[in-house]
Amino acid sequence: MTLQLDSLIESADLANLLGDSNLKIIDGSWHLPKANRDGRQEFEKEHIPGAVFLDLDEFSDQDSELPHTLPSEEYFSSKVGELGIDNESWVVVYDSTGLFSAARIWWMFRTFGHHKISLLNGGLPKWKSEGRELARGSQKVDPVKFDAVLESGLVVDWEATQLTSQNEDAIILDARSAERFAGEVQEPRPGLRSGHIPHSRNLPFMDLLEGPYRMMISEENLKQLFQKSEIYQTKEIVCSCGSGVTACILALGLHLTGHDNIKIYDGSWTEWGAREDLPIETGN
Repeated sequence: MTLQLDSLIESADLANLLGDSNLKIIDGSWHLPKANRDGRQEFEKEHIPGAVFLDLDEFSDQDSELPHTLPSEEYFSSKVGELGIDNESWVVVYDSTGLFSAARIWWMFRTFGHHKISLLNGGLPKWKSEGRELARGSQKVDPVKFDAVLESGLVVDWEATQLTSQNEDAIILDARSAERFAGEVQEPRPGLRSGHIPHSRNLPFMDLLEGPYRMMISEENLKQLFQKSEIYQTKEIVCSCGSGVTACILALGLHLTGHDNIKIYDGSWTEWGAREDLPIETGN
């Protein structure tokens, strides 16, 4: 089977590609603190053969007060090279939830100019449900050279997001739950106000997922969902969430339907909700 650079890959297709010298598999499992789970420890117990572990926190800006924001080109280049991934590698990323943190890693690679990356639909849960081969421990990887080139148009800061909120030709999509968006519940991170960015819309990321393995809904269903939400390809879309992870699930869904003007507000509500000088709205 030849390598096909689709954004989603199914488990049966990945199984047929195991052992390909140009294929690099990443376990990018990351969990919210309240989940009380350790992605690296779980990786050591079981992972897809040939996979390496990518720690999302470790691959982020170590000097930022915000969680897992984009690092510098140099830092990302160095960390990716340590995983044995070069600019010619085809990367497949998955996580142990089904589809969660893997979307953030998919977006990070693309933002740093590496578009040869796919997500495993259904992740490790679907792979395991099919009785497919698993490995334990970790293997030694020879570092290689990786050159990251930031595509700056794919990420925005709070200032650009504030301007977007006043632009009728753009949409801010918030991937958090309806209750958090409306300000009806407290934010899980202490010190954050409840509510949302003015003029933004709510599209909970779980609306894009289905089944026990949290797989992406079909392209046709994605199109219907976006049409119902009046999200059109003529609009610029800025995706936001709690800390920049699940916003990337929205970005993936939009990408799969052909939308090519998508940005991520990297600080997301962790930044906006903490700043008393930025306006908020509540309600739907």
